[in-house]
Amino acid sequence: MYLIGTNIFLDILLEQKKADNCARFVEDAVRQQTACLVAAYTLHSMEIILINLKRIPALVAFWKIY
Repeated sequence: MYLIGTNIFLDILLEQKKADNCARFVEDAVRQQTACLVAAYTLHSMEIILINLKRIPALVAFWKIY
């Protein structure tokens, strides 16, 4: 079981330099049906960050995951 933090999602959605590694981790977790937790604080942080950056399509994509 993994606790997935805000930076994993931000790296992917904002195409940071570790985005490929983060995306691969998430894809592997989904493929292997690995139990993962995401804190409510992480979800709220993602909302705030993406809204402040005016990245509404990225926010919508993030919420479609859940």
